[in-house]
Amino acid sequence: MRAIVLDAETKKPLEFVDVYNDQNYTSTNSDGHFAFTTHRDMIKFNRLGYEPKSFSISALKNDTIYLKQSAENLDEVHLLDQDIYKKMIDHLDDNYSIRPYKERFFLRAMVAKDGNITKLVDVNGKLERQRLLGDLKNNARPKKNYTLEIENLRKAEIREDDIEFIFPSFETYFDLSTLVISLADSTKAELKNYGDGLVKLQVK
Repeated sequence: MRAIVLDAETKKPLEFVDVYNDQNYTSTNSDGHFAFTTHRDMIKFNRLGYEPKSFSISALKNDTIYLKQSAENLDEVHLLDQDIYKKMIDHLDDNYSIRPYKERFFLRAMVAKDGNITKLVDVNGKLERQRLLGDLKNNARPKKNYTLEIENLRKAEIREDDIEFIFPSFETYFDLSTLVISLADSTKAELKNYGDGLVKLQVK
């Protein structure tokens, strides 16, 4: 099937929308268009900041999909509750596990030239990590902090001799064992909205 994905409110095309089911995967281009091949009747759409949607392909009546925004635009925000920093410290073990755990991952690396994507690599699979961070007490770091299983790899490119592209190593993404977080009671945070979707979070 071929179709286009638009913002339900602005009617503008949406780029980088994930289009997938349990058999295949693709994403929309800069014009919101995509082509999808599957023997399944179910298709799903997902993009950060928008409500996910799923359809029966046979039930689709046209070639236009509309996604609704799920995030609200905020004015400048002031955090006044000082207890929030103590809560962050109290929940470090929950949010930044120092125990073994498993999760799924999806990575995308791309090269753009003159606003157009020329090379794209998507990888997804399973990740098993000894812990997210170093031990907060003694800074102990496991020698082999993670193992991963690659379930799917997709590569696409427009061949150009003057562009070289090397997919970053998995250590770039997953080797966070050297990172140790320490928050004090005097930590202060400021959140400012600069418009055009640009938000700055400053932590002192």
